[in-house]
Amino acid sequence: MSYSKSNARIVYDGFSGQLLSLAKSTNAIPAAILTYNHKDLIYKSLVVLLCSSIEEYYKTFIEDWFYKLRSSGVNMNKIPVNARMLGFLHNTEHHYKNFLYDRDSEKDIIEKLVKNKSVLKKYVDDTEPFDMSWLAKNIWSNKKYPSTKNITTLYNRLGISNIFGVLSLLKHKDYKVQLDSFLSVRESIAHAGAGAVTFDDVKAHIEFINELIYLLDKELFKHCCRVAGSAYWPK
Repeated sequence: MSYSKSNARIVYDGFSGQLLSLAKSTNAIPAAILTYNHKDLIYKSLVVLLCSSIEEYYKTFIEDWFYKLRSSGVNMNKIPVNARMLGFLHNTEHHYKNFLYDRDSEKDIIEKLVKNKSVLKKYVDDTEPFDMSWLAKNIWSNKKYPSTKNITTLYNRLGISNIFGVLSLLKHKDYKVQLDSFLSVRESIAHAGAGAVTFDDVKAHIEFINELIYLLDKELFKHCCRVAGSAYWPK
């Protein structure tokens, strides 16, 4: 099946288009009406909003995909194994912490795990129905900021390892370095340490993030088709 945009990418594209339109209209206003400093503030705000739109993209995608899977009544074999194991980890890690810090004895831990057996079974049994509304949030909730490290972790949780390596092989470009560079500008703006931001800067940032989102979305499409099938692509 040929690639089609996810709903998350459609939403992102609409928002990034609005950002570019605002940048263009700002650039067209004469300096006598809108000063250089005011334009600089607008351009910097657009960079911050662009960064936030990356977070919203993968949060929306994950929520949409898992909602579609859950509402379609699929079994756990349609859920990425890495995501299932993350859920298993979240359900058991507190038991192991209690054991390691001598809060609970081995006997206590075993008894608690036995009581939780039916829940834990859901994560490892392919034939169990997928009815975990919380699993999607487990994947993105503590990795919202779009650093290269967080995005790498998010995609690994979905079953795609070394996502930036995959993209570099596809396009022979280092998207990790480029994203780090963009985020360094965003961080400088947030801490009032950034130099001037121009229309050309904003345009270049939007074009880069558009390309990145397109490639990330396309990789998710291929992965979704492999794991669950194209019928469950959240378009």
